[in-house]
Amino acid sequence: MAVEGIYEELTLELNEFFYSLGFFGEVIMVLLTTGLLFNRGIDLTVYYIGLVFSQLLNRLLKPVFKGARPSNPIKFLASEHFTKNSNAYGMPSGHSQSVFYSLTYLYFVLGKFNPWLCFASVIGFATIIERWIHHNHTILQLFAGAVLGSILGYSVFYLHAKIKNYL
Repeated sequence: MAVEGIYEELTLELNEFFYSLGFFGEVIMVLLTTGLLFNRGIDLTVYYIGLVFSQLLNRLLKPVFKGARPSNPIKFLASEHFTKNSNAYGMPSGHSQSVFYSLTYLYFVLGKFNPWLCFASVIGFATIIERWIHHNHTILQLFAGAVLGSILGYSVFYLHAKIKNYL
């Protein structure tokens, strides 16, 4: 009986930790990318320019698609508040887009296997799961954000590489 209680408590704590990785995925990815590219000033600057562009594009696309968020979102943090404003649309998911932009850009800039990319992939997966479990987005909205973020990450890397070749 005591073992079952410990198992349930451990499972609950691991779930909360995993959901935390997803909830804070955007911030974790920016910090991780900054740390890994800290000594590569141009790559880091281009990353931030692309990140700002990605956020602006997401804010422009939401009112175009007008994809409704799932009803009855679940708060992850007690301090979270949900309002009916211009951010009420969920298509594409900004969290998913941001995390996958960072993951893809980082993958191409590093150009080789890096154990931190495995951690970044876990963050991407955790972000999608957390946003879906807590009813912040539909699977389609999360998938659209991930695809758009990945395309942007590759595009920013590709344009940067092409411009570097001409300088």
